[in-house]
Amino acid sequence: MRKPELSFSRLLRLLWMDARFWTRPLAIGGGALALGVIALSFLAAFRRGGDGFHAGMYAWIMGLGGLIFTSRAFLELRHPLSTQHYLLIPASFEEKFLSRYLLSSLGYLVASYVGYLVVQLISEGLNELILGRSNPLFFFGSLHHLQVVAVYLAFQSLFFAGAVYFRKYSLIKTCLSVMALFFLLMILGYVAFRLMFLGYFDGMQPSEAVMLTFARMGVTGDLTVAYYPLKAWTEWAARIFFWGAMPLSALAFAYFRLRETEV
Repeated sequence: MRKPELSFSRLLRLLWMDARFWTRPLAIGGGALALGVIALSFLAAFRRGGDGFHAGMYAWIMGLGGLIFTSRAFLELRHPLSTQHYLLIPASFEEKFLSRYLLSSLGYLVASYVGYLVVQLISEGLNELILGRSNPLFFFGSLHHLQVVAVYLAFQSLFFAGAVYFRKYSLIKTCLSVMALFFLLMILGYVAFRLMFLGYFDGMQPSEAVMLTFARMGVTGDLTVAYYPLKAWTEWAARIFFWGAMPLSALAFAYFRLRETEV
């Protein structure tokens, strides 16, 4: 089996090349967003209702903007000629894959956050100059903010895989596929739960026999105490899937799907 070929210097050059390619589109889109943020920030400060304005606005820019950007990470693969040009880039397949993933995940996060810092400083400076008051600035400063970023990166891996697989209209197709995936998992989980505990429930409520058993055990009132072990196991299974199995499977799928392009 061929070993992955990785060169840190080549990877950095490829990242720089990809970043330069996206500089103009991101600058145009970022400029339009900046004007919108400045206008909305002024309205929020004018109405004295902008306590969480910048935190919410950046969440939208990070989440929706990042997924749109990720869905366009492999524009070259939409046409045979540009695909051939992409394949002829003097770098290994692993370097090409890592470059696009790092650029669309961590690269976008850093660029969007730094850019938003500048925009919010400008907007609140104008608010203070014109209105004499400003909205609170937003900075990453808590564990909750890092958790939000982690959730974004987990979902971003799905859209990265979608960008490789669908190529055309990947954003819409990936959204529909993700919705269908989670709906299917909910159905399968419900069916598995019903099959495992068949006869223990009457609809969504415990059956009379279960209630009598709990009563003999001295469990009355809040039954969540009795269900706590099942709830704990379910939460751990969900965490392992969301933080581990889902993003790793998506990246593995994207890796092998993209490799087929070189064959």
